[in-house]
Amino acid sequence: ASADGAAIYIQGDRTIINNTEFFNHESETGTVYINGSYTKVIDSTFRDNEAVEGAGIYIEGNDTVISDSTFETNVAVDGSGIYIIGQRTEISGSTFEYNNATNGGAVYVTHSDINGTIRGSTFVNNAASGYGGAVYFGGSGEVINCSFNGNNATYGGALYFDGDCKV
Repeated sequence: ASADGAAIYIQGDRTIINNTEFFNHESETGTVYINGSYTKVIDSTFRDNEAVEGAGIYIEGNDTVISDSTFETNVAVDGSGIYIIGQRTEISGSTFEYNNATNGGAVYVTHSDINGTIRGSTFVNNAASGYGGAVYFGGSGEVINCSFNGNNATYGGALYFDGDCKV
């Protein structure tokens, strides 16, 4: 297991990850660790990864776009599929299944004071022992046209917002 970024560690802006698969990695933070803004993750799969934060992907930066990607059976303390610290996060057309965390079973987004948005995505059987079985927003967030089925948590079986919300 590595400290950060078991598969990839990126320090810089304008990262694009397209049509890539990440399986069976262990790290402190993220199979993919990115410290930078304007990140795009497109048509990629993150499966069976483990970390303290963001077993699939960990991003510190603004203007993140994640689309048409799959996050399955990842395990973390916070945000087993995705962990993002930043503003203007957009997640769309993605699938999250059987992810498990203490907070944010599939997705954990914090410092999302400006337009954290999840649209057209599916969340099935994700779990958190604390907050947000599928999604934890530590700031304002918006959820549009999403499907939630069988997610559970102590607080907010599907969604937990610590800030303004629009569903």
